Amino acid sequence: MHNLLNRANALLAFTLWVMAAVTAACFLSTVFLDYSVPTKLSVKDVKINVVDYATDEQQADLATLNFNLNVDFSKLFNWNVKQLFVYLVAEYKTPVNEVNQVVLWDRIVERSERVVMDEIGIKPKYYFLDDGSNLLKHENVTFVLRYNVIPNAGYLRLVQSSDQIVVPFPTTYNLTNYQAMGKFSKIKKVQQEETAQEKMEWEAAGAKNSSDDSSDESDDEQVPQTQTEETRKRAELWTNRERVLVLCSRGADVRTRYLMKDIKDLLPHAKGDSKLDQQKSLKALNEIAEMKNCTKVMYFESRKRKDTYLWMSNVEKGPSIKFLVHNVHTMKELKMSGNCLKASRPVLSFDDAFEQKPHLKLIKEVLMQTLGTPHHHPRSQPFVDHVFNFSVGEGDKIWFRNFQIVDESLQLQEVGPRFVLEMVRLFAGSFEGSVLYDNPNYVSPNVIRREHRKGQHAYIEKQLALKASNIKQAKVTEILAEKTVDLVGKIAAQIEKRRVRKKKSQSAKYTGSD
Repeated sequence: MHNLLNRANALLAFTLWVMAAVTAACFLSTVFLDYSVPTKLSVKDVKINVVDYATDEQQADLATLNFNLNVDFSKLFNWNVKQLFVYLVAEYKTPVNEVNQVVLWDRIVERSERVVMDEIGIKPKYYFLDDGSNLLKHENVTFVLRYNVIPNAGYLRLVQSSDQIVVPFPTTYNLTNYQAMGKFSKIKKVQQEETAQEKMEWEAAGAKNSSDDSSDESDDEQVPQTQTEETRKRAELWTNRERVLVLCSRGADVRTRYLMKDIKDLLPHAKGDSKLDQQKSLKALNEIAEMKNCTKVMYFESRKRKDTYLWMSNVEKGPSIKFLVHNVHTMKELKMSGNCLKASRPVLSFDDAFEQKPHLKLIKEVLMQTLGTPHHHPRSQPFVDHVFNFSVGEGDKIWFRNFQIVDESLQLQEVGPRFVLEMVRLFAGSFEGSVLYDNPNYVSPNVIRREHRKGQHAYIEKQLALKASNIKQAKVTEILAEKTVDLVGKIAAQIEKRRVRKKKSQSAKYTGSD
């Protein structure tokens, strides 16, 4: 006879075989069906903008467009179809790559949703970005609709619609669009301003020196070279790409997060990123900075939710400095607001002590490059209304204060944040390299807490020993003060009395000699 376990095993095996057979039948019943549907696709309003990409020397073409879509997916939803994943693809050829495919739009179509799509003026969900200028004057960019049929049982089927549309792209850039705020538009604007200014200068010079024909001829020969040089310099000023990456580690406390927010508000050239996992190496910050197109990094590293370290680094060639942050007071704690200072440029004030030691000179240079707003930055205003003050205290600690210029009398009012930086080490590279300077006055917070605990334990042990000694002395004094009975002397007296009595009785005994 089979026991209960054998019967359950046989029932489970039979159930699995039945389910496998039903699944196979489900797959075979729909595998030979035709999943193609007629599609009507049209593309309009194609424009090409130029945007900055990767570095200052490269640029990319960004295409914007709208499309209309009319398709009916109702006949595709049989009993073996769970959902559809529909997406629009743009395909084109370039001299570098034979096949280029860019997904512009996608949507998941469920069985319970509207399966008939008749929409007009759909905007792409993703950027149509080319690595270079290959979209300009391109004659045949193909747009095609594709969709994946996701079944309940079977394989994932990829279907391409029969209707494809080939669109020629424009031959000029659309520079009037707001999205064309890249290097090309900025340089063109500078060139136009330069041309107008040069024209006014030459007209004024011609009115003053119209009699000197020879000087005019010599000046005319130098105009193209001078104009090109000044145009290039101004274009470089307008295209300053100095950016600072500001982020913190996971587990940072509230005060550190508020301090990081205050610094990001004060630096118009700051860019943020998600928190960095403490298990990752600090070298990963260099890669994150390169992806964010940043040249400087300010990283707040929190340890044990008690200690906050600030890293400042120059990503390209170093150096990097590690500070311990003390005495933090944020704008919220000072009940001040620095939002009005976001778009202005600060003045950086340093003590004379920064020029007395080599490592302080290097720290001053790093602070100026990191916290100083670049000239002609797009987010900064041409006026100055606050001051970053750096002063050196005991042990080469750097005290930071932020003052706002109240009025024309140049009165200063502290608006925060306020903190103290104690240098730990100075490295030659960005988060790596040899140690250029190690602060001999630096003491780790762990050592300070350990010594504090040791001091507390020694004091407690001393107090306990003194208390035990006092208790012992009190017991001895109490014992000495008590009146005790000499039991030993009393017993000895009784023994002596009995001995004397026995002796007397023996001497008085009658012997019968009389």
